[in-house]
Amino acid sequence: MHLVSGDLRGRDEDIQEVLELLEQGTRLITLVGMGGVGKTVLARQVLHHAVGAAAAQKAWFDFEAERSGEETLKHLSAGVRQLIAENPDGSPDGPLLIAVDTSPTGPDPTGLIRSLLEDHPGLQILATRRGRFRLSLERQVTVKPLALPEAAPPADKRELEEFVHNNSAVALFVERVLALTPETTLDRNTVTGMLAICRRLGGVPLALQMAALKSSVLTPDALLAELDLTLGILEDLEPGIPARHRSMIACLAPSIRHLSPPEQAVLAAVAEFEGGCSLQTLRTLELGSHPSGEPVQLLSAAAMLVEQQLLQTVPARSGSSRFQVMPLIRDYLMTTKEISLGSAERQGLARVLVEQSRAMAAVRGPEADHARTWFDEEYANLTQVLNWLIEAKEMSQAAELVQALYLYWLHRGLIEEGLATVEQLRAAGGLDARGQAQVLGTAGGLRAHLTSYTSAHDELQKAVTLWRSVGSLPDLAGSLVAFSAAALEVDGFRSAEAALTEAMELYTRLGDGWAHARALALLGAAAATDPQRAELARTCLEAASADLLSFGDQVAASLPMEQIGRLLIDDGDYDQAHMVLNHGLTESRSVGDQVQTSSLLNLLALVDTLTNRPAFAAAGYFESLQIAVRLGLKARAVWCLEGLAESFGSLNEHTLASTAAASAAIIRGDLGLEYWVEFCCPRRPSTPAPKPTTRATRLAALGGSAWPPQQILAQAPQRLLDLMEPPTPAACPRAPEKSPDGLTRREIEILGLVASGFTNRDIAANLVISIDTVGRHISNLYRKIGARGRADATAYAWRMNLVAGN
Repeated sequence: MHLVSGDLRGRDEDIQEVLELLEQGTRLITLVGMGGVGKTVLARQVLHHAVGAAAAQKAWFDFEAERSGEETLKHLSAGVRQLIAENPDGSPDGPLLIAVDTSPTGPDPTGLIRSLLEDHPGLQILATRRGRFRLSLERQVTVKPLALPEAAPPADKRELEEFVHNNSAVALFVERVLALTPETTLDRNTVTGMLAICRRLGGVPLALQMAALKSSVLTPDALLAELDLTLGILEDLEPGIPARHRSMIACLAPSIRHLSPPEQAVLAAVAEFEGGCSLQTLRTLELGSHPSGEPVQLLSAAAMLVEQQLLQTVPARSGSSRFQVMPLIRDYLMTTKEISLGSAERQGLARVLVEQSRAMAAVRGPEADHARTWFDEEYANLTQVLNWLIEAKEMSQAAELVQALYLYWLHRGLIEEGLATVEQLRAAGGLDARGQAQVLGTAGGLRAHLTSYTSAHDELQKAVTLWRSVGSLPDLAGSLVAFSAAALEVDGFRSAEAALTEAMELYTRLGDGWAHARALALLGAAAATDPQRAELARTCLEAASADLLSFGDQVAASLPMEQIGRLLIDDGDYDQAHMVLNHGLTESRSVGDQVQTSSLLNLLALVDTLTNRPAFAAAGYFESLQIAVRLGLKARAVWCLEGLAESFGSLNEHTLASTAAASAAIIRGDLGLEYWVEFCCPRRPSTPAPKPTTRATRLAALGGSAWPPQQILAQAPQRLLDLMEPPTPAACPRAPEKSPDGLTRREIEILGLVASGFTNRDIAANLVISIDTVGRHISNLYRKIGARGRADATAYAWRMNLVAGN
């Protein structure tokens, strides 16, 4: 089977584009693309369309014929002169057209093509090349790999057939497989395996055809496994095939070997990272100088590689230009080791990524979203760099990177992964005092969220001690803030207050207002755990919230808002608490902070519990439990499960309530948690919960496993669907013609519902508006009538005859 004999699946648009350019009189059209993408087949088909089969045979010039470079150029020149002599007025259909199929190992025809175009005005040239000639008359047509579908193959047989037919890469592979093994059954599983091969090979037609040749001896899964080992299986030994088309390695090799040293350096650097890397990262490369002495420009080298499809640009949400090596090219480089980075270049890349990660970890305020996006895009590279640093015994840089990743691990819920990475670094040894402080602080912070602050207390305390010895004031302040939460749980409020007060004094000396506000918010949160310190808590939280908002940091401000919500719950102002907490939930979800999202869901569920809405409370606790299980937050899961037990008990779902309570008790006992260990939880009993049954009895009731709490995760969703019914609308009071105290008609309507006992959520459902809108209306009407809360507003509504039925 000749692999380049004429398969043009998926090339209709390319053919039409070239034919239109020829009709417009374009003198030089260059089909540009990587080896194996199908430029030769496309050029032959265009020539046949344009001049007919007989003329096409004479007008085809192949640079891979068995001639020397000089003879090849002479042959082209002589052939063109002969064609012009035979057709002095051009072909009957227009100018004389020839096709020049160049080879990366053959002579460079640029000078000759320029001369031919200058000497023969009636000549048009269609050329294939891996890069442009860069001539003034040239128009480039990029021949790309075949498009790959993003969706998975459907299950329905008819839809599956349409899926294969409509996706050219899959269709080409399936067609070649069936030609060899017609007995192959095309079900969903088989096509899924074939699609995986097509993606692995980047949709390159020559690679797909060579892979299909192995289908007689390998299943799709087995073939995919072989491709992970080597590209050597992609070959065809049929006689008569041009040398560069006998294997993918032979096809790709000339593209790599003919690159300049700077281009090879850029390609090797990008290939080090499976997900590609940014232009900013590549700037660390030393690319040398041109013969003229001018330094090689990184963008010029990258542009040349993109043109030849050795690199591709990839979308970057963080705004930085990013490059990725074409899949087959990366496989070639990994297989042949023909070019690679030296240790110095690799260390340079590692250094710049560590510096970038430190800078991004320090970003605050409105730009924090951009920083999180940067970490999303670079995370795979950063973990790879961390492995490089550990292997090279560059422990100081490794510790810097781990510290920079701490908040990302926390916000993205990668807590177990982060802790495992930290333990790997600790096991490697060789850390100085600064590195130990960084690693202990990161480990303690992550462990606190994974189990409890009590388990992390010693690590965080040691980190504080080490930072004192190192003498880095910013890091000491940060470690004191991290330690304060553990100090609160283990030693009480006074210890936490001392740590946070010292941290705020340091931040004042350093002129870091944002960090001072964040520490003040945490002091307020700590104070909020004690009803006797409610005023201190409120003062700290309101000041911190205002400061953080002044910095434009809505996300950081959600922490004091969360705690203000707790205080409002304690005050019995449930509507205001719901509004504040719901706003914080929106912010935490917007940035993907799953840990805080879970906390806010639980507090909102508590509001629903206190306002006699147990079904809504159970839904909130359950969503939070799903997050806690996904992130491995066992202490948080205890809070969720005990909340679910209470909610299901109120709903007379006693089996689910018992299951949730048993799961919570076992996890609490396994973690050694006698009391609540998260200050985000408002309930802190002074005595341990009673233990009426043994662990073994509880565990047996749960089917022998308490973590994850599978019975609740499996059984609760359907019951919640059954229980969640919209509130029954009540008659809305008709707004009077005259609006008292400047209230709008909508505000009067909402005030009447407030006075009738409706919650904000009920009002939103009743009036078909958002809860946020309800909250804004209530705030406005409170201001207008001078009400301090729902009690004042209700009294006003009854007095002014604004309640339905009054």
